[in-house]
Amino acid sequence: MKTVQGLALRLFRANRFIISSSIFSIALAVMLILSMILFSFNAQDSLKEELRKTYGDMDLSVGFNIDQDKEISNPLINQIINNRDVEELSKVSITHVNVD
Repeated sequence: MKTVQGLALRLFRANRFIISSSIFSIALAVMLILSMILFSFNAQDSLKEELRKTYGDMDLSVGFNIDQDKEISNPLINQIINNRDVEELSKVSITHVNVD
């Protein structure tokens, strides 16, 4: 009866190139996946920092769907400003442009 360790050593001796290239490929894949995960975390942190630098510290960001045919009007803005929990309102307007 052969041991698993003996079987692994015989496999390694018979196919050194295949085994070492497989180990190298797995290590390379793990490093690439880790770098992609770290890149996404860094991109998310950079986006949050850029928003904080542009608009300051905020607790809430509000938007609306352009396809709903609803508009942000002055009475709505006044209602938001007059809410006792709102300390400050930043007027930021991002419009959608259609180009033919």
